[in-house]
Amino acid sequence: MDCGGEQEDGDERSDLPLSADWKRLKAPPSPRSAHVAGWLPSSRVLCFYGGWDGAGSIFDDVVAFDPESGGWMDIHVAGGRHHPVERFAHTCCVWENQLLVLGGVNAKE
Repeated sequence: MDCGGEQEDGDERSDLPLSADWKRLKAPPSPRSAHVAGWLPSSRVLCFYGGWDGAGSIFDDVVAFDPESGGWMDIHVAGGRHHPVERFAHTCCVWENQLLVLGGVNAKE
């Protein structure tokens, strides 16, 4: 599944290769690149973290895409040592239904 992108006209789209149809997304997050994504099987959502907009803004948000509804949702992450910082150009893997993140660059580096 291609998780979307921005078209020349500024519209965000998703390409679903099973049907090869384009459809408009519901309330997508801010456009970004250099983010990570991982499928959380028990939640049945694709979770995204971080990235940057190419103009200097680095994101610390965690959002999820539900392919069944076509909707996006913000994910609240508890504070403390596990709260994500703004980050881009990082990597991730999914382990026991958690998105584990390593590396990357933030505004302080």
